[in-house]
Amino acid sequence: MIEISHVTFSYGQSIILHDINLTVQPRSITAIIGLNGAGKSTLFNCLSKQSEIRDGKIVVAGKNIVDYSFNEYAKVVSVVPQLTSIRPIDCKVRDFMVEGRTPYLSAFAVPGLVDYSFSEIVAKKMEVDKYLDKEFSKLSGGEQQIVLLARALVQDTPIILMDEPMSALDLRNQAFLLKMIKKLSVEGKTILFSTHNPNHALALDCNVCIIHDHKVLRYGTATNVLTTDVIRELYGPDTCIYENRGRKFCEVSPI
Repeated sequence: MIEISHVTFSYGQSIILHDINLTVQPRSITAIIGLNGAGKSTLFNCLSKQSEIRDGKIVVAGKNIVDYSFNEYAKVVSVVPQLTSIRPIDCKVRDFMVEGRTPYLSAFAVPGLVDYSFSEIVAKKMEVDKYLDKEFSKLSGGEQQIVLLARALVQDTPIILMDEPMSALDLRNQAFLLKMIKKLSVEGKTILFSTHNPNHALALDCNVCIIHDHKVLRYGTATNVLTTDVIRELYGPDTCIYENRGRKFCEVSPI
């Protein structure tokens, strides 16, 4: 579904990503993990065509990313951005979500009854139908984050990119979102999400790509990649992987 080959990205003389290689299979979940500044968001910007790579190639659904028009690409890849990166939104949730249908509309057309009906079906699935007539800006950060994913589902693409989707969520909504990610994968979606918390990847038992010093440090299944040695290399000696009743989780060592 996604082939990233020898990708390098830089701002001027500052290299943000260096020789990144990654293969993402269809219907899979991949967590991108790394410290602040490691290049996770930059990788997502490259995958979403917001940033142009300096070297290498990205192939999505069998086609070089540079050969897609933005409208064509919006039918293949949808993006759930970080809350901090989006513009202020002063409209009802209903109208915000239906914007996900834009790639399927002809020039100057507006969403119709079918588009709004589809949005309402997605809203119910994501349990945000109670917010449809509320102003997006009046929702809490966690509620807004779930609505952002719902809007991506309205866009109805086979690939979903999620940049730090858990950052604004409490534990209850994190659990809900993790269950939804798993369900969407089972339904056929290919999902990449970035996170600072290795426990999200361990809970999903998904693939993990660790980016460190602007390169891929490790790639594989969460169980195999997220070991105490790797976690300490990434986060320092006060972190550890524990196991309880066959489940692995990451913790900071007691002080």
